[in-house]
Amino acid sequence: MTIKLIMKTAIVHDWFTTYAGSERCVESFTNIWKDADIFSLVDFLNEKDRKIILKGKHAKTTFVQNLPFAIKTAFRTSNMARFRMPAIGAER
Repeated sequence: MTIKLIMKTAIVHDWFTTYAGSERCVESFTNIWKDADIFSLVDFLNEKDRKIILKGKHAKTTFVQNLPFAIKTAFRTSNMARFRMPAIGAER
């Protein structure tokens, strides 16, 4: 009797808003693992970028996707805010 192991593959990414550096890595991963499930906080890709990066799939997203003005506020300013805020508990 042979036992066949079936492994599921998942690709997890912070957020999909544009076709930039980290999305190019995800594109490479989706070329390798075509059946992988894709997870992200939000998925605001246009259809052209979706076909390139996710091969037409939609990422499974969190509740953040449905927050009002999520694309206009959180994901345009979060990168800049990260550099302006001091680290919590950092020694001085």
